[in-house]
Amino acid sequence: MPARIALLGVGVLFGGCAGSPWRYPGPLGPVGRAPPEEVPAGPQDAPQGRVGQRIAAIAEDTVGARRLHWEGKEYGFDCSGFVRYVHARAGLELEGSSADLYARADQWGLLHTRKTPEVGDVAFFEETWDRNGNGRVDDGITHVAVVTSVDAEGTVSMIHRGSSGIAPLAMNLNIPDQRTTAAGVLLNDWLRVASRRDTKEVRRLSGELWVAFGSFWERIADRAWIFQTPEVPSVG
Repeated sequence: MPARIALLGVGVLFGGCAGSPWRYPGPLGPVGRAPPEEVPAGPQDAPQGRVGQRIAAIAEDTVGARRLHWEGKEYGFDCSGFVRYVHARAGLELEGSSADLYARADQWGLLHTRKTPEVGDVAFFEETWDRNGNGRVDDGITHVAVVTSVDAEGTVSMIHRGSSGIAPLAMNLNIPDQRTTAAGVLLNDWLRVASRRDTKEVRRLSGELWVAFGSFWERIADRAWIFQTPEVPSVG
């Protein structure tokens, strides 16, 4: 089992959800995104909360893995493959890319834009890389991560498959365009690599590129094993 790795507050640049080489886009334009809703998150001691905690625990125990294999199935070693693996371990089989997962969450009525997510939610991000390689910002949803905790200041801790493998990712939707506080405390990790063609309008931080959260855990029934410490086998 990979050792748990503490959240170090170090920026994790994302190299493309499918591990493709970097391509540098032009300036970002408005995307018509609604502002985050000011709605409190639900209680984590409810059955659904226990399922979310289980998902978060699996995600954290997968940090440092080099492959994702579960019950005879190999999951792609990219951001969507990681999210699908984590949910399969928790009892829900998902399919497709990050954009496909967003569409499915929307279809199931599981998307929300609250600043404070539930533990176990999937975070969706847009335009983290030039997926179609045309040099423009028209790629839509390009990245996903799993929420593991939210601190008192609103900083959301997540696990994702980034350029350095399966690793931590931080985001604060209260201050989405600021990398750190004046005291140097991490608020938002870099999620898009810089380019010489970038203008000051180009968004690169996790909080700036966030779109919504999806509560796939709502589709997983509460079971007795939810109360147990997860036993996550070696995944590579």
